[in-house]
Amino acid sequence: MKLVAFRVQNYKKVQDSGSVTVRDLTAFVGKNEAGKSALFRGLSKLNPFRWRKVRWAKRISTSALY
Repeated sequence: MKLVAFRVQNYKKVQDSGSVTVRDLTAFVGKNEAGKSALFRGLSKLNPFRWRKVRWAKRISTSALY
């Protein structure tokens, strides 16, 4: 299953995000406190991520990303 679009309504600071199309690369850009994180948190309520199932996440350091 692949996510192609979503919409968040009445969640924290987000009244209505409108339809957000998701592609292979999607960027969320905006000012601080604009509600970018609230979009992701609202979306995660549909399928919550469980960190304990992902063992590789512990091995990645931020220095490896630069």
